[in-house]
Amino acid sequence: MPKLGLVAFAVAFSLVWSSAFIIAKIALVRFDPATLLALRFGASALLLAPFAARDAARVGLIVGALNNAAYLGLTFCALQLTRPVVVVGIVSCAPFVTGGLAAAFGIETVKPSQFAGFALGLIGVALVTGFDLTGANVEGVALAAVGVLAFSAATLILRARGGGRSALALNFWQSLAGAGLLAPFALANGHALTEISGARPFEPSVLALLYLVVVVTLLGMAMWLRLIRIAGAAGASACHLMNPLFGALLAWAMLGSPLRLADFLGAAAIAAGLALALGFAPRRPTGSG
Repeated sequence: MPKLGLVAFAVAFSLVWSSAFIIAKIALVRFDPATLLALRFGASALLLAPFAARDAARVGLIVGALNNAAYLGLTFCALQLTRPVVVVGIVSCAPFVTGGLAAAFGIETVKPSQFAGFALGLIGVALVTGFDLTGANVEGVALAAVGVLAFSAATLILRARGGGRSALALNFWQSLAGAGLLAPFALANGHALTEISGARPFEPSVLALLYLVVVVTLLGMAMWLRLIRIAGAAGASACHLMNPLFGALLAWAMLGSPLRLADFLGAAAIAAGLALALGFAPRRPTGSG
């Protein structure tokens, strides 16, 4: 894929992925976080069941446990303990973690210029979010940090072992793992059945859930797998640096949140950092099975 095409694809992916944060706010009016995630992945698993190829089961289940259950579950828990801006800032460190682990384990060659791009993008994220650890809850920070490790591990497993396997099959097993691991937490709070039974088909929270299933989980995950294959684990992970920016833009468009000069300065830094991160082709992984 040409570099400009890759950047355009990365921007489109981030826009889809970032919309989940805004749409989730609508869905969470009715559903608690564990119930929302369990329903989201349960529904996507049902839709993807016809594509459940066995050769993708092991990789898909492991990645689903790490990404769909651990990363998203821990991030939701962290959001309940500390300020969202702190969680966003920690999650934005994922490119450094992913790139470092990729180089350490020989999965990819990550050049210094790419790490410079990660750093520049992180500066942009800090401008957009006003990242400040002052008063942050230690437990919330720890949960978010473990979530980032889980996300990075899932990305690297997809890079090293996901090649050649159907993206639809991988997504099915990921969704199945996420739904299975999160369902007990949803049922444990005692409200899940009441939340589900009281829902009406066309109420905003239900429509938001459907959006998360179809657009974010089905389309967004397919785009994510494609990005990992063409840009590498570190390069694909860098695309998440754009999430705070698109989150701010979508919040302005949909919720009326104001935009600041810092948002535009941050956007410029993120764009420059992403160009550096995606400007170098990583070495293809040697693992195959």
